[in-house]
Amino acid sequence: MKPLVGVASPAFLFENEKTNLDIYRFSNNYGKRLYEAGGIPVGILPYDGRVPDGVLDMFDAFVICGGTQMWPHHFQVVEHALKHNKPLLGICLGMQTIHRYFKYKDWADAQGYTGDLFAFYQEHCSDPAYTTLVELDGHYKAMLRGRENEAKHRVNLEEGSHIAQLVGNDHLFAATVHHYCAFEPSSRLRVTGYAEDGTIEVIEYGEKVLGVQFHPEMDDTLMPLFSFLINK
Repeated sequence: MKPLVGVASPAFLFENEKTNLDIYRFSNNYGKRLYEAGGIPVGILPYDGRVPDGVLDMFDAFVICGGTQMWPHHFQVVEHALKHNKPLLGICLGMQTIHRYFKYKDWADAQGYTGDLFAFYQEHCSDPAYTTLVELDGHYKAMLRGRENEAKHRVNLEEGSHIAQLVGNDHLFAATVHHYCAFEPSSRLRVTGYAEDGTIEVIEYGEKVLGVQFHPEMDDTLMPLFSFLINK
């Protein structure tokens, strides 16, 4: 059987009084690239933003999609992938989730906190001392059908990094659709890609966890980033 790739989607919950608008949204392009890479994409469906115990066990690898807000199931996916040594690709919000997970784990460990890490994040995230993202301009460009290249920018890759090995080059061109970027990542993460303005675009943890701020799912030019999930 082909590998099952769990897709953690963005969530839009509790935003208004209409309960039918509490939704999880899956973008077509993620599934498309995973099928093309040889995997079987399966959506992870939480309830109230959390995944029931045991659900993540069925998956061989994971993708955390782009979005606007992090939820408990995003942290759960990172934690499960690390614990079970499963490949994980975080895209845009997904990269920021990996970044935040490690950063808040550092802070929690330093304080001797052993409870739910997302609860620790919720308790501290509004404190300026726990800043993990900074706002920036010029990185939000619409991804228009047939005009994908207009949204792309250059990302320079660290020599010898996992991503450089995957793409076979010291740089790549990818679409960017974000207003925030990672700020001072955990020392346990390796920063291996930067935009030309210095924005962090790639983080790695070993060869199983890869976070990219850009959107490789937009077209088929960065298929190696999906293939690594399948050919683990």
